[in-house]
Amino acid sequence: MGSAFPVHPSYGVAVLILVVGLLFSTGCVSKKVEPADIPRVSSSQNGTGIVTLSWESKVGFEYRLLMRDMDTGKWIPVAGSGVYEGTGKTITVKDQQNPKKPLPWYSVSPERISK
Repeated sequence: MGSAFPVHPSYGVAVLILVVGLLFSTGCVSKKVEPADIPRVSSSQNGTGIVTLSWESKVGFEYRLLMRDMDTGKWIPVAGSGVYEGTGKTITVKDQQNPKKPLPWYSVSPERISK
């Protein structure tokens, strides 16, 4: 019995490429981060300029603390901060700013930890 639809031999290669592409695009191989994975950063500043920053972390993520440069508008790493591993608990960090200037905007950049 023959097939109702003839299948060209190159279709197998096309299907393989499609499947591999779907695996990459669905996050099976990438470190894709969804908007819901970007936590909100809470901040408060005392009279001496010490800013306390905190956010809820997730296990399986690393976070880089960023602030918005008021002159360029670009997001830059906070000086002296490193990479914080998600523990599933609140991460709290301190930063020093000039108490006479407006408080900069802070954010964190999450990245999935691939294991």
